Amino acid sequence: GEAVEIQAAPAGTICAARGLKGVATGDTLLLRPKEGLGALRLPGVAVPPPVFFCAVEAEAASQQPALDAALAALRLEDPSVAVKNDASTGQLMVGGMGELHLEVLLQRLASEWQLRVHAGEMRVAYRE
Repeated sequence: GEAVEIQAAPAGTICAARGLKGVATGDTLLLRPKEGLGALRLPGVAVPPPVFFCAVEAEAASQQPALDAALAALRLEDPSVAVKNDASTGQLMVGGMGELHLEVLLQRLASEWQLRVHAGEMRVAYRE
């Protein structure tokens, strides 16, 4: 399909917007909030916790701030991505819904952010 600019999107219309900074998947967007609706928030989609994790490390220490920014951007657009520091190892861990999901994330770091990262072995987060 071809992109077409529209002036209004009535209820039930599916549309896309680009260039929105600081907006995450699942956010409620209001073009012109009416009185009393400025804080309106629709319930988001429940995202299960990540199942697979792998350690990631920037190839060069100078790339660490760029890696942090790229991971923050990925989390904004994909709420199923998790980023945490492992307290026992000190490693930066990235979590996702499966091996393929993590592989795609790592490829995007290289292709979209030109980051070279070392990724550890993928591990399944077991729950008791």
